[in-house]
Amino acid sequence: MCLLFFQLIKPKSVNSFKLILISVRDEYMNRPATSASCWSDNQIIGAQDMEPGREGGTWLAINPITGKLGILLNILTVKSDINPNALGRGKIVTEFINCHDTGNYLKSLVDCSSNYNGFTLVAIDLKSDPSVAYVNNYNQPSVVNLNPGIHGFGNARNPLEPWRKVNYGLDKFRDIVTEIKSTDRKQELIDRLFHMVSDDTKLPDDERLRRQAYDWPDKYLKQLNSLFVEIPNKEYGSRTWSIILVDGQGNGDFIERTRVPPIQFSENQIKSDWKETRLSFQLSS
Repeated sequence: MCLLFFQLIKPKSVNSFKLILISVRDEYMNRPATSASCWSDNQIIGAQDMEPGREGGTWLAINPITGKLGILLNILTVKSDINPNALGRGKIVTEFINCHDTGNYLKSLVDCSSNYNGFTLVAIDLKSDPSVAYVNNYNQPSVVNLNPGIHGFGNARNPLEPWRKVNYGLDKFRDIVTEIKSTDRKQELIDRLFHMVSDDTKLPDDERLRRQAYDWPDKYLKQLNSLFVEIPNKEYGSRTWSIILVDGQGNGDFIERTRVPPIQFSENQIKSDWKETRLSFQLSS
């Protein structure tokens, strides 16, 4: 189950952060995907899904030319409610970050949102006055505009009623970004964010999570109920962590840590090496 935490503000100086973001992708370990890269056709930065029939889709990407950043989180759905003929959701991110008008695109997404299985798209615009909105297609889809500040998302049906693990992570994230505000401490910030999402504390039972995943066995629900997820018997868990930082001058960093083969599964653990990729970018003025 994926997670997203970010702070988006108007920076007070060139040495402060406009954006601090960390994303967690939980996925089946055998699902093919690329590591983060700068895509050859333009300056988009992100990883790409390579699942047959879903090639080229992504869960997170940024376009420095348009200044748009999109993050897609699926809504956890029991298997019987998944539409196998629905459109692939991974193209939503690239459509958004390449669009010219955020408002028009999000409205058009609302109009066609029933063509997809459950999703929440978080749409961030990093141009001069940063803005953020989201579209969630679970119940009555609409464009929800958010105030700048600190926000957290997960795979809940309603982002306004997040799972316990999202609130738990949001408290940790808030402590970090409240303490570290200057780019002079950038590496410390990166280290602490990665340490945060490696927290495997199993939280108390979450009724909202349980209602959404009632076809999951209890032992798996307990393993889902933490920031860092490992379910060896399902070959599923936390697979990719992504950090995006943008300062007051529009200088950006995309740092990804992702599992790489061979991936080994024991009764209680998933073992693999982690590959780190660092890419820099500059927002167009």
